[in-house]
Amino acid sequence: GVALFATLPTTTCADLMSAIAATCDAVGIDLKTMNAEYGAGQLEITMAPAKGLAACDNAMTYRTCVKELAQQSEQLATFFSYPMGAAGVGNGGHFNFSYAAQRCLLCMRDRSQRTVMCAQAIGGR
Repeated sequence: GVALFATLPTTTCADLMSAIAATCDAVGIDLKTMNAEYGAGQLEITMAPAKGLAACDNAMTYRTCVKELAQQSEQLATFFSYPMGAAGVGNGGHFNFSYAAQRCLLCMRDRSQRTVMCAQAIGGR
């Protein structure tokens, strides 16, 4: 079967993963998990939440860090869903966010309480 979340596929890129972890730690990006993913050559690396622009800064710094470290080891890191026409399982970078205010939590459950900003955030009307 597929070795999803198994340690064996992770060993094929352990040096790169260690370099990513060390570099992100050095620049203040708090990584939470690192593991091999479903598709060949895919990794899942999660970051701790951050507030406001710090989340954006962390995401962009992280992407640059991963690409440069991969290049240094003669590998290619991409965040495209299907890099260079690859067949098989795709890759999906995604961004999770949370509302801090109780009122925003209410608007997610009760459409009558939904503000314009909340509706825009969830893509609703």
